[in-house]
Amino acid sequence: MSSAKFTPDSQRIITISEFNVRLDIWSLIDKSVMSINYPKYSDKGISFTTEGYFMALVERHDAKDYIGIYYVGNFSLITHFKVDMFDVYDIAWSKDDTCLIVWESPLECKFSIYSPTGEIIANHSPYDLTLGIKGVTQSPNGNFLAVGYHDEVCRFYNHISWKLIMDLDHNMSLADTSQIVT
Repeated sequence: MSSAKFTPDSQRIITISEFNVRLDIWSLIDKSVMSINYPKYSDKGISFTTEGYFMALVERHDAKDYIGIYYVGNFSLITHFKVDMFDVYDIAWSKDDTCLIVWESPLECKFSIYSPTGEIIANHSPYDLTLGIKGVTQSPNGNFLAVGYHDEVCRFYNHISWKLIMDLDHNMSLADTSQIVT
C-alpha cells in the first residue's frame, strides 16, 4: 500500500496499492471493498466535491490520462472521459462544484477547465517552450483562481468566464529585496 486517506464522510478509507495498480475503497460500516483500476497517483489526482457527494480521479490507461467521476454513495462510475493533455499533474473541483480544474505537469504550461461530463469549458496556456505551472489555488469564496507559473508571474482568472483578469509579476531584483521586512 502506498497511501491511505478517509473519504469526506469518514465512513470509508481509500487505499492505493504500490505502483498505482488499484485504488480500493474500504467501508467502515459494512466492511465491503470496492476497487478502481489504474489511479495515476497515490498522493494527488483525487478530488471530492464540497459536500463530498462526488469524487474525481485521474486515471492512466494505455499511456493516456482519463478522469473518472464517481458517486460517493456507492462509488459507481458516473462518467469517464479522456483528458486533452499530455501529462495531467493534478485536479480540483471548483468551489461551486460545477467544473474541474485540471493542470499539466510542471514541464508543460497548460491548465483546462472541464465540465463533469467531460466538455472543455476553457483552456489556458500563456506561453510555450518553457517550464509551466508551479501551483494552483482558489480563493476561499471561489470567485478567483490563482495560477503561479515558472515565469514568476501569478495569473488570476475569474470563475464565471474563466478568463484572465490580472497578472502579478514576482520578479524582484536585489535592490527590491532590501525593502522586505523580516
